[in-house]
Amino acid sequence: MAVITISRLVGSKGTFIGKEVAKRMKYDYVDRELIQEIMNQYGEVGFKKIYDTKLSIWDKYSGITDNMLDFFKRVMLSIAKSGNVVIIGRGSFVSLGKYEDVLDAMIYAPMRTRIKAIMEMRNITDTDKAEKYILHKEEVRQSFIEHTYDIKWNQIDNFDMVFNTGKLSTELVIDTIVMAGKNLESKVAGTDALLTSAIESDEILDNTVKQLLKR
Repeated sequence: MAVITISRLVGSKGTFIGKEVAKRMKYDYVDRELIQEIMNQYGEVGFKKIYDTKLSIWDKYSGITDNMLDFFKRVMLSIAKSGNVVIIGRGSFVSLGKYEDVLDAMIYAPMRTRIKAIMEMRNITDTDKAEKYILHKEEVRQSFIEHTYDIKWNQIDNFDMVFNTGKLSTELVIDTIVMAGKNLESKVAGTDALLTSAIESDEILDNTVKQLLKR
């Protein structure tokens, strides 16, 4: 069992890569929709707004926001404990970085490459508009990660592997992550290292996660 987290810059094809890695490794793919569904099960329907918009001063010092983010962290730990998952974004590399069976990957690309990708994906014809879209999305992500974990979200030393899809093909990146994931599975098997299976979490929450993962 292992956990793979994939962080990505907007337009770097990280989401596509994550889906393909999950498919090839026969892992569950965990994205914002699944996490929101878990949050909804516990009445935390306001989480989508917190993640999708830049946090205001009030949000940053609101007890309601902090309680919701604390629960979000518990959800991420419970997902990781279930094992054999690829988690896209959500700052999962921070809370899971200390576990030996977690592989943290970052996907990035030069701005010009990402602008081109976003123009194609969202049918945008103006390069300035595409760049503004990218900068806004990344500002929101940065706000969430830095408030939730008090860390710079895109520092490369937070990750085990970093890929530039402006130079490397997505196929090569996918193959490399899959190979590294399988290597990690065999490396940690039978060891007494700190593993995600040892995470102490809420049994009821764990069961909710497994149910939504259809296990």
